[in-house]
Amino acid sequence: MDNKRQGKKFSDLQAKRDHYRQISTQSQANVNAKHIDVEKFVETRAYEITAMQQALESSKKMNNARAFQTLPRHLRRRAASHNVKRVPFRLRAKTILEQQKSAMNKSPAASKKAEEKEQPIKNRRHRRKGSVLVKEYTRRQQGKRWLETHIWHTKRMRMKEKWGIMIAETPNDKSHRAIYKALHKAIIHDTSYTKTVEIKGPYLDIVKLFSGICISERDLTSKMYTNGTHIIPLILCKKDIRKVIGPANGIWQNFLENDNSKSDDMVVDSQSSSFYLRFHPGMNEQVMFRLGDQLRVMALQDVVSVCDKSLEIMSVDIYGAKATELLQSVLEFSPNKNQNDSGSKKTSISEKIWNCLRNVSDSKSVPEGLVLQLESIDPRLKFPQKMKSKKSNVPKTPDAIKNHEDMVNKEYGDTIEHLNNYFGMAPQDIQTNGVWSTGYCKQLLDSKKSEGELNSRRQNLLIPGTKLEYTKEDISIPIILVRRGPPHIIGSSHEQLPFSRDCISGWTFICPSGFVLDFWKSFVFAGGRAIGLREHAMLCFESLIPYFPECWALTESYNEYFFGSKDGKTLGQLQTEYDRWKKKPASKKENYMKKGVTSPFYPLLYKLVGLEEPQEHLKYSFMNTDQKESQLDKSFNESEPKIIAKSDPTIDPWMIVSSFELECIRKMLKPLENQTQYSDFSFTKWIEPLMQKCDQTKNSLNESMSIYSLPSQESYRKSLVRVSLLSISRGTPTSNAAIALPEIAKDVNNDFDGESSDENSGLVSGDKNPESKKRLFPNQGSTIGYVMGGDFSYSSSKGAAIGICSLEGLYKIWMMHGVNSKDVLDLVKKTRKPKVYNFIKSRKTIDDSIFVEVCNVDGKTRRLYSLYV
Repeated sequence: MDNKRQGKKFSDLQAKRDHYRQISTQSQANVNAKHIDVEKFVETRAYEITAMQQALESSKKMNNARAFQTLPRHLRRRAASHNVKRVPFRLRAKTILEQQKSAMNKSPAASKKAEEKEQPIKNRRHRRKGSVLVKEYTRRQQGKRWLETHIWHTKRMRMKEKWGIMIAETPNDKSHRAIYKALHKAIIHDTSYTKTVEIKGPYLDIVKLFSGICISERDLTSKMYTNGTHIIPLILCKKDIRKVIGPANGIWQNFLENDNSKSDDMVVDSQSSSFYLRFHPGMNEQVMFRLGDQLRVMALQDVVSVCDKSLEIMSVDIYGAKATELLQSVLEFSPNKNQNDSGSKKTSISEKIWNCLRNVSDSKSVPEGLVLQLESIDPRLKFPQKMKSKKSNVPKTPDAIKNHEDMVNKEYGDTIEHLNNYFGMAPQDIQTNGVWSTGYCKQLLDSKKSEGELNSRRQNLLIPGTKLEYTKEDISIPIILVRRGPPHIIGSSHEQLPFSRDCISGWTFICPSGFVLDFWKSFVFAGGRAIGLREHAMLCFESLIPYFPECWALTESYNEYFFGSKDGKTLGQLQTEYDRWKKKPASKKENYMKKGVTSPFYPLLYKLVGLEEPQEHLKYSFMNTDQKESQLDKSFNESEPKIIAKSDPTIDPWMIVSSFELECIRKMLKPLENQTQYSDFSFTKWIEPLMQKCDQTKNSLNESMSIYSLPSQESYRKSLVRVSLLSISRGTPTSNAAIALPEIAKDVNNDFDGESSDENSGLVSGDKNPESKKRLFPNQGSTIGYVMGGDFSYSSSKGAAIGICSLEGLYKIWMMHGVNSKDVLDLVKKTRKPKVYNFIKSRKTIDDSIFVEVCNVDGKTRRLYSLYV
């Protein structure tokens, strides 16, 4: 019955449509003529033509089907696409008209949203076009900055946004051990994220400006620095040396005119100079604010200008034993540059020095801080480069060996002579290459040859694979090579420990923007292995050098890294670790309160100097409420008196970073000849040499460093010192582990490894209480410091760490070693395993060393470590 009704409705609708489609006609007359008149014929058929047009119009009005609904059956879909190109060509005009009418009927908000949303490009061939890629990459860079090697790194490394820049964090494969093994070759790291600031103005005004914002053991007015041949390591501070910002490096660049009527000093003092400051991007806001504030205080705003050149200067760090060989294989100088009238080439002294360094086997043989300004040809002309092997050049016959030795000795002599002449040159005699000039570098970038032009030149070569020759139309790229060392990482001189390895020395390659990707590809093909931020931190750890900002405690950059930004946009490392622990079920996560660990996620630096922790930090610890405090074992917390510094509570804890203070502390920690003298030493008397050294330094500096102020005894009670730790037997320290005084008074033969070999196993002080077996973590009274970063060290094949101790804690450990020296030696002998030759071999080292105990936050082990300042 329903089928009959539906058939009737369809027949009625079909009849209705046929009615409107009918075309009225007039009676047709007999036409017998063979020829017709067109005008008359049209006039006679005008009625039918008009009727046909009316039928078409009425048929369109009655047709309720859209263009997509009129498709053939094999093209119809229930969820049809609205793409016009999916419709046959004959229906596209109607489809476009229908879409326009539907858009007009929509609300203004919906139509605006549809306009803002761009249709995705589904054709890959179209997506890979150059113009489309540039538009897409520009859209993806909104709110962040890409380095020029970003696309190369994204295919091989994990990227992470830090400090507003997308930086390669770590390679996709396991790389720590492989990177350490690759140090015998060459390692490269793109450091273009480093901030570069130009301070331009009169020479004396720039020196006056930096005397109030930095600590430097080098004299900024020295000739070897003002002529731009050396880079200057600095430590930037606020208005006081107790408030450190972080490490930085400076390079002088003078724009002077030759005037024979004036002496060198008069020329330097009267002419304008430029000082380029390079520092970590995490310090950008603090440094720029500090420079502006100091300019306002000294009234130098109209004389000295500050300009950010971070987007114009790119850099690459090169590490490893073959860092110099890698640069030698890629860099090549233009043969037609600096020619005399006779046609011979005039070689600059920087180029002479670089040519003499071809026989240098290691970059550590080159003086630290050396700055060379060179001009290299486009590396794409000789791409791909290969590192030259020196084994093939080794002579075999005795005469050849002798001639080779004579030649090498002559080149070494020439190198020393060139270096001495280079360091002693006047600033106006140093030849600059224009790498700091924005206009010159932009002109070079505009005249740079495209890849298509170079490929067309390669096609015209007679022998395929031949390197392209340099022509006058090719450009020479200005570059700067800086011999980098540990002082340029920490901002001051560094004493290399005997068991550590210098893994960060090498070269810093600086070039203008737009060219670093070309050099980067050449470095990779020549044998350089790329690393990320995590591997760079690992190399600093292997050298036992504090890595910024993770190991620079109490700085604003460290607080932002650890506790997050103040605006809450970025989460800190502390909140990330705390949330990861909190999300675990109670049966799966560590019970720190049971083991007496009150702060397993961050070091209690304020507690070290007898101050209360800030309230914003307490929420990540287990001592923020009285209830949690009561759950801890009181006997464990009160077994020894706490170290409370009775001093001014308004003084905040601060870090000692100046090299002369650290050197004085090393001398203070040496044992006395007579053991009875220790009873006469109080903390005030112990730091008297340090106070005298600071007073002498301040008098010698005079006005050259107005930022330096003499710390008081009260401030030294709140001071912290960065230390290095090395395991005596075994074990690996972890972050936030406690550094404590060794427990030797009660039970020297106690096993401090926490093993269950005897009944006293795991006890800290010989206590028979079974509850204390579970708690190896030291109390606040015996804690003198915390571990900032620890891991297994490939350099020493043991566990190592970088920690922070209070100066008063170092005094206590010095006193304990002096009074109980015999017990300490017995403890070390017990811990170092029963190997007599190891003990005898290291006996001299043991007598001069300081030993502490380190307990990880898991509270399972408490082992002995040697401590070095």
